[in-house]
Amino acid sequence: MEPINDKKLLRFIRILPVLIISLATLMIIGIMFHDNRVESEENLQSLRSDVLAQQKIRIQQEVDSVYQQLTYEKQQTEKALKIQIKQRVYEAYDIAQAIYRENPGKSDAEISKQITTALRDIRFNDGRGYFFIYKMDGTNVLLPHLPHMEGSDRWEMLDSRSAPIIQDLAAIVNDSNEGYHRWWFYKPQDLINDHDKIGFVKKFEPLNWFIGTGEYVVDFEKDVQKRLLAWISEIRYGNSGYIFVIESDGNIIAHQDKNLRGFQGIDLKDENNKYYIKEMLDIAQLGGGFARYNSIFKPPNVERADKMSYVRWFDKWQWTIGTGFYISEFDAYFAEKEQVILKQNREELIKLVLFSFLLASVMSFFAAFLSGKVSSRFRNFQAKINHDFTELNKTKDKMQHLALYDSLTDLPNRIQFNHTVKQQIIESDDKGSSLAIILIGLDGFKKINDQYGHATGDKLLAILSRKFELILDKEDTVSRFGGDEFIFCLPNVGTRSEIEERVSLIQEIFLDRIPVEQKKFHISATIGVATYPYDAVSAEELITNADIALYKAKSNGNGTVVYFDSTLAAKLEYDFLMEEQLRGALKRNEISVVYQPQISIGSEKVVGVEALCRWKNAKLGQVSPEEFISVAEDIDVIHDIGQFVLKTACADVLSYSPNGDNAIKLSVNISPSQLKLLSFADDFYSTVIDSSIDIERITIEITENVLLEDQESALPILQELRDLGFGISLDDFGTGFSSLSYLNNLPVTEIKVDRTFVDKMLVSEQSDSLIKAILAIGHTCGLVVVAEGVEEAAQYQRLKEYDCTLVQGYYFYKPMEIQKLLYVSK
Repeated sequence: MEPINDKKLLRFIRILPVLIISLATLMIIGIMFHDNRVESEENLQSLRSDVLAQQKIRIQQEVDSVYQQLTYEKQQTEKALKIQIKQRVYEAYDIAQAIYRENPGKSDAEISKQITTALRDIRFNDGRGYFFIYKMDGTNVLLPHLPHMEGSDRWEMLDSRSAPIIQDLAAIVNDSNEGYHRWWFYKPQDLINDHDKIGFVKKFEPLNWFIGTGEYVVDFEKDVQKRLLAWISEIRYGNSGYIFVIESDGNIIAHQDKNLRGFQGIDLKDENNKYYIKEMLDIAQLGGGFARYNSIFKPPNVERADKMSYVRWFDKWQWTIGTGFYISEFDAYFAEKEQVILKQNREELIKLVLFSFLLASVMSFFAAFLSGKVSSRFRNFQAKINHDFTELNKTKDKMQHLALYDSLTDLPNRIQFNHTVKQQIIESDDKGSSLAIILIGLDGFKKINDQYGHATGDKLLAILSRKFELILDKEDTVSRFGGDEFIFCLPNVGTRSEIEERVSLIQEIFLDRIPVEQKKFHISATIGVATYPYDAVSAEELITNADIALYKAKSNGNGTVVYFDSTLAAKLEYDFLMEEQLRGALKRNEISVVYQPQISIGSEKVVGVEALCRWKNAKLGQVSPEEFISVAEDIDVIHDIGQFVLKTACADVLSYSPNGDNAIKLSVNISPSQLKLLSFADDFYSTVIDSSIDIERITIEITENVLLEDQESALPILQELRDLGFGISLDDFGTGFSSLSYLNNLPVTEIKVDRTFVDKMLVSEQSDSLIKAILAIGHTCGLVVVAEGVEEAAQYQRLKEYDCTLVQGYYFYKPMEIQKLLYVSK
């Protein structure tokens, strides 16, 4: 073989890198083509789901907004009525006072005639309203709708419920000079049912009169409804959004299309033969939800009548409120976005291919670049010296900038933002306008920091900052509020719909994945909104209320929007009070234990009890376990409470049922948080041993959540407890995702049939079959099977036929204090 000389070797070395770079480039391009296609499909699927979810959220928010306004109007009906009739009586009083002052020399009879003439023909409330005048002795002076009664003595006049109207009105003006009164009368068009009427009277001292008027509450409320329905019919949002209202009998009373107002639609069917008006009424009355159908109404700019609507029941007036979006608009929007994504992916792919070829070329000329780099070092050094002197002159400006702006995002910091909000509030007062504070929190940002590092997270924050700046109007401000929170100040927003449009712009930023270096992240934003002057009167309070709204939005779920109202602050105050009181509940002896007896189907005797925790607080009253147990887990007091319940239950049960063959057994519940403690098994075992109760009498109840949260660490602890002799009960069996598989993994001795199955077993074949299946599994595995929530004799007899082991529920006993247990157990 011919030896390789230096010349050939040099040539080989020059050619080999080129060949390697070419092959690597081709491989990279092939991988990029494949990844680009997969990423395009994933982006389109994610986009469709996100856009549909956003559309549903938006229409639900529109309906909720109208619902809140109707609730407010209903609550204010009586107040508004009182204000109106009081104003009317004051107008009549002013007229009478003016006539009296302008006729100083005339007799009372002449002045009386002028006053009654002036007031007689005045009508209001669509002609229903009029003024009446009585002397203090009950003599009628003015009664326009019954003039033949004028001059008669009405002192003994009674309403439809035998109350002396005139006497009561006279007593009011005698005591307070003016005031409100209620009475009941039959209306001329309805002589069967009497109606509530509110009146207002004021004493006219010069003639010893009282002047008044009244209005039926039901008539005034109909006026309010008429006004609200007209307002709802005019609501528009988006390209084709409108609100509709349907009465419980199917009559459409508010709609964009005037021809449909008053239309009876209960028997209306769409192209799919679906009674969609009836379906929407049913959905609304069951708690509200979404319905899809072919609408009878289609705006001119909409291609198809296929529609998705959200409906909600307004119980106070028996109305169904709804709105929706047309699927064709959604499809068109998605198709447009699809083309944008495909175009972006193609452009990115082309850029990556060009970059790959460029990289190959750059590597070929790398040596020349290095030589040029070395030669330029000296020039760069000289330039750096000059640059450093320039930078020293800019230090003062930079320090001032750093004091007012966030160093990472270059956005205004809290100090600068607070100052801006205060200035905008002053300007809003001058202009008579309002402003909105929008606080957003990034969902899942901590996971990005943990998985990819803080450097990647910082770059993501910087990119988002630039995107936020692009959607700002001239006077808008955005600031970095905290680690993963940003806050907007939007002055000159007039209506709720304007704020919602700005919120939508913010949400659109998160629809697409955000590229950071070689990665792309899909995150969402949870948003809280507060407005000035409706929600607060100062900058600090306004920002705080936006933070409260954000806190509520986070509890609702990622990507949600919450607008502040006073109920949010009250709920937050209640939560804080619960946490504060729960921390000291054990020290104040507020925690107690009650016991739910467990009955053996064979003997129908009490063979065991389940210990249940109760909390009664001086400030909060009786607090449900469903409320305070989760709070106890959050503030890390659940283990102390659990140990107290265990210790108390062991002592109580042992005192009423000593150890022995027929001793009553005890079941205690444990929290998933307790199993995370390294010392839990030791603490539990020590408490039971110290109480002297037999270990075999104790059964530990767990739910599937224990394993869902941390199965690897929970299983060894449960096995250790089982080895010590404790029973293990799997509660709520059959309601989770993997209950059957847990029977293979867990050291279970008992399973408990969830009360939802027992509740429906007599009316649902499916529930009945499930119970039989669970009992068959329990018997096959040699497990005790306990049925919870037995409340009827028929349920107990059915379970007895199926050979269930134990039952518990209100059919036998409610949870009781230990003092009653002895009597029950005998």
